[in-house]
Amino acid sequence: MNGLLALFLSIAIVLALSRKLSIGISLLIGSTILSLFTLGSPIYVFKGIFTYTTLNTLLLVFLSFSLSNCMEKAGLLDRLTSALSSTFGGLSLVLIPLLIGLLPMPGGALVSAMMIGKMLENYKIEAEKITFLNYWYRHVWVVVWPLYPNVILATAIVEVDYIAYISATVFIALFAFFCGIFAVRGLDIKLNFNFDSMKKLIFGFYPIIVLLISAALLRLNLLVSLLLAILSLLLYNPRSISGFIKAADWKMLLLIVSVMSYKGVIEAGNVAESFLNDLSFLPTSLLAFSLSFIASFSTGLEMSYASIALPLLTTYTGVGDINPENLMLVVLAGYLGVMLSPLHLCLILTAQYFEANLLKTYRYLIPAAFITALFAILVTVI
Repeated sequence: MNGLLALFLSIAIVLALSRKLSIGISLLIGSTILSLFTLGSPIYVFKGIFTYTTLNTLLLVFLSFSLSNCMEKAGLLDRLTSALSSTFGGLSLVLIPLLIGLLPMPGGALVSAMMIGKMLENYKIEAEKITFLNYWYRHVWVVVWPLYPNVILATAIVEVDYIAYISATVFIALFAFFCGIFAVRGLDIKLNFNFDSMKKLIFGFYPIIVLLISAALLRLNLLVSLLLAILSLLLYNPRSISGFIKAADWKMLLLIVSVMSYKGVIEAGNVAESFLNDLSFLPTSLLAFSLSFIASFSTGLEMSYASIALPLLTTYTGVGDINPENLMLVVLAGYLGVMLSPLHLCLILTAQYFEANLLKTYRYLIPAAFITALFAILVTVI
């Protein structure tokens, strides 16, 4: 079968099955079909699974969720809410989801929504605006923060270290932050710094501070940095170790395995090259942007652009020696697709929690997404 036809068939099957099955199982079935139709055997499904990269990625994802769950068990998140509210007033309605966004918790927007919900009686703000603020700022970090599975997976696919990856994507996060700030108008903002509040803020988030110092300043391996952050938390609160039990999210781990399998099939069958060659009559950048956006929008999952689109676009982004502008365009499209998707669980849960009209929430989402895209694309052109 023609490689392009086999590819589209496998993607269609993955998207169709993901409505009923987990995306990990759906992707494994899709890679099996792609392997059969392009290489004549399902054996190539295992090509990308039993590798150091896959094992390392699995460990990183597991430890990332472990850190989040252990912090929740230790009660650090509740302490953080109290400290932010007393220090920043209405600005804490942005800072809470922004800080919770540093923790890759599934449905994490609901966690920050519940923290914000305790404070809303002090502020007059419409449900759609607070839904936007919580949802948008919970996901500002999703394209750059090293704990997110899609970032871990993307760096594995394009085979670069974390610093090289965020150098290409950091502008997306910066523009997303500033493009959502218009919704802060009218909030009662205050700055009430004192020793006690600073102490609470630091103790509320100190494992993340340990991670930042280890990974960003000392340039330690991310795996080592995560272990140091978790160890610092366990020394402070040994009972928080129960968070490890929740961290074993088999669906997420299966998804990692499935994605690496899919990548292995694509590499073995030269599917990425075939994909770009057969559609060479289209502008390559438009093709890359559209594929990444559609994959993310149709599933509402951050992992979609990394798991479905990025393995097909490695010829465009580069592997090892990457093209930063091209990589940013692919990640930008995936990010926007996820954020605008009505299937995104965080958007649905947040709107439901605040009893907001989902359609009216898009009055905030669409302008913020459009301006973010505009500024980010201008950076690639300049």
